[in-house]
Amino acid sequence: MDFVNLEFASYEEFLGQCAKHDAVTWTRRESMNEGAEVLKWTGTANFAEAMDLAHQGWPEGRAKIVQGLEHATIARQGSKLNAWSYDVAGQFPDVPRFVAGAPDCMVSLGDDTARRRPIVKMYVSPSASATVKAEHIINRGVAILSEIDALENEGFSVELECSFRVIEGANAELRIAFPIKRAGEQLELDRLAFILAHPSFLRRLLFALYEQHKCLERHMSYTYGKPADMPLDAREPNSVYIPAYSSISKIDCSTLDKAIDHVTGALQLAPGEN
Repeated sequence: MDFVNLEFASYEEFLGQCAKHDAVTWTRRESMNEGAEVLKWTGTANFAEAMDLAHQGWPEGRAKIVQGLEHATIARQGSKLNAWSYDVAGQFPDVPRFVAGAPDCMVSLGDDTARRRPIVKMYVSPSASATVKAEHIINRGVAILSEIDALENEGFSVELECSFRVIEGANAELRIAFPIKRAGEQLELDRLAFILAHPSFLRRLLFALYEQHKCLERHMSYTYGKPADMPLDAREPNSVYIPAYSSISKIDCSTLDKAIDHVTGALQLAPGEN
């Protein structure tokens, strides 16, 4: 199998690699396509426009999120989130903290009534099938960001990571990961809106990284791979995972209500159930 695993220390490092056109090895470059149909599919006229939004943020996306916050809050009422924090007693030990001699080396599970700002580690897969409409990607992103905003307001500290994976049978696999938001950082809605809700994040920027790896071309140059979820052993224990948006899955984000149902459902699943 041809396997490519790309891990970036920051969003800025990720963007820097996306912009390295001299590293491109593919003949066919979906990330650079232009035209009316491409605009509908990617939400941008060209790659340069996508990079501008990636650096400067997506104000239109921020507006969509702000408009959807009240609606999402009402739709979420009554939902619970399994969260965790460190304490002197709990359900199981955190071995590195124990070895380091930290007194709060036990992991304590709780729910969203906690007020000690427990950390919620959330992985989000931006992968989506080619048949998923741009509007549905936007709905999903708005729902995710609305949920993060609500969790922060309720006393949690959300740590968010991009967790991208695609496969092409048993022939090729690509993984891309980088931190989107660290625990304690403020929400930068313009930037987060682009990463989580704009189709060009996947269909231009992530595609540009595919096109820098010759070994993937013979397997993925036509389909750009099939969305796949990150294996459980590649995620931290007790983390939350928002799965890939595959056309063969039961995920439906055709409306904001349905997208909210999808995201809140993922947050309520126990680790390993998605």
